[in-house]
Amino acid sequence: MANLIETVNELEALSAEKVADYQKKLQEMQENFEDQKITFKRQVDSEFAQFKQTTKERFDHQFLEVENDLRNKNQLSVVQIEADIANRREDLTQKIAEKVVKEIWQ
Repeated sequence: MANLIETVNELEALSAEKVADYQKKLQEMQENFEDQKITFKRQVDSEFAQFKQTTKERFDHQFLEVENDLRNKNQLSVVQIEADIANRREDLTQKIAEKVVKEIWQ
């Protein structure tokens, strides 16, 4: 009977030792999981920040292209309007001069 009790005690000790080993492995796995989670979160945050930056740069570049295109078109329109105004002034000046000459000769 003592031999049976001793065997049971040894098995309980081995069982407790295995439980402790499994708990230790489980704790290590949990810590490893948390470390990987943090690493992946940092990686995702970094990649997202990089994506935001490249997207912002791309849209800023496109905005500048559109802005420059519109400025050039507006500048051409302004030049054309100024040229039209100058031509009208010249035409009006000529017409006024012709009328003044006609008035003088009459």
